[in-house]
Amino acid sequence: MWRNGKITMDQMISGGQLLSLSELKNKYIGVESKIMTLDEVYKRAEKYKPDFDYKIKQWANEFNATPILSNLKDKSRAKDKIDRLYEGNTDSIRDILRATLLVDSNNKVSVLLSEIKSKIGSDLIDVRNNYDKNHNSSDSYYDAKIDFVFNGIKTELQIHTISMYTAKEKAHILYEKRQAILKTGYKLTNDQRNEIKNINNAMREIFKGAK
Repeated sequence: MWRNGKITMDQMISGGQLLSLSELKNKYIGVESKIMTLDEVYKRAEKYKPDFDYKIKQWANEFNATPILSNLKDKSRAKDKIDRLYEGNTDSIRDILRATLLVDSNNKVSVLLSEIKSKIGSDLIDVRNNYDKNHNSSDSYYDAKIDFVFNGIKTELQIHTISMYTAKEKAHILYEKRQAILKTGYKLTNDQRNEIKNINNAMREIFKGAK
């Protein structure tokens, strides 16, 4: 049995053998510790999306930001991403349940990141701020993201300036075209590399001045 929130030594022994950490989790913590299938992730995301959206709107109201509430990521796109980037590991994807907050200047991005990071606490996974002046972008696109766990789901909150978000919408078709080329494999032809270079140049024109 558990004693004061800990497993006793007797319980760590099974058939004369010491259990591994993963075995302990599966045995004593239960199914919640196991990696969910993609269907299970979506079922959970659908269940908690209203609560997630409500939380995003709360933060938007508290910090004077504009919320953009997104649909769940298309399942076929999620599967493609998991297979292509994460070797089939559904536990690695973080943007099935996602949202965006908009502010009117890049200085406010850093402030909002800090405020929300403190709200998330121990559920925080990762923070990145590409509005940082040291960030080098090949296409002049910048964003900020906070990945965190919400009711057992890894989620993504993007933070943009209004001008960058508007430019992002305009450049989306170019982004999709570039991604389609990159999905063909790691060894690109010279023509493909040149096409990506041209796409980046076109995107740079759209994003120029939007930061």
